Amino acid sequence: MNLLPKKWANIDDPHELRLLLDKHIGGPGQYDGRSKNPDKFYLPLAGSACRIALTFQGKRIVAIDRGVSFDLADWRRVRQQIDKSLFDVSLKVGRDYSFSSFRVSGSWRGRRSGVQILPPPDNAPSAPYEMAEHPFILEFPIRASDFGPSPIIAAFESTAILRFS
Repeated sequence: MNLLPKKWANIDDPHELRLLLDKHIGGPGQYDGRSKNPDKFYLPLAGSACRIALTFQGKRIVAIDRGVSFDLADWRRVRQQIDKSLFDVSLKVGRDYSFSSFRVSGSWRGRRSGVQILPPPDNAPSAPYEMAEHPFILEFPIRASDFGPSPIIAAFESTAILRFS
């Protein structure tokens, strides 16, 4: 019986689902007999410790099967938490400080991504030379639920946003 909910199968980023499963089921995950079955990945490990087995088609998860140590009550809890993380979300602003070889005096906002590059506050330390690392503020939208964004997912999203801005 495939435990993969249809709404999980249609998410835009299957990597996010894989990270959430790892967070709630445990990791690191393991292949078993990869030469015979390269698309099957076991969490938290293969064999008697396996709680669920993920079947991939390319990068997408197409099936979640019960493992030897599967617990239905625990799966219901995990599924509810993952649903909340994936679908009960609001946009919040992530903020990070970075450096550029050029001074940032103005601002820029990506129309599609919502990423913003802003100058540092007036009271921030600054290099007295032009050939230096100059600080700036990077703001980016993060999907967050009551469960909160995992730092891995937040970092992944900000990196992906920057690549496609």
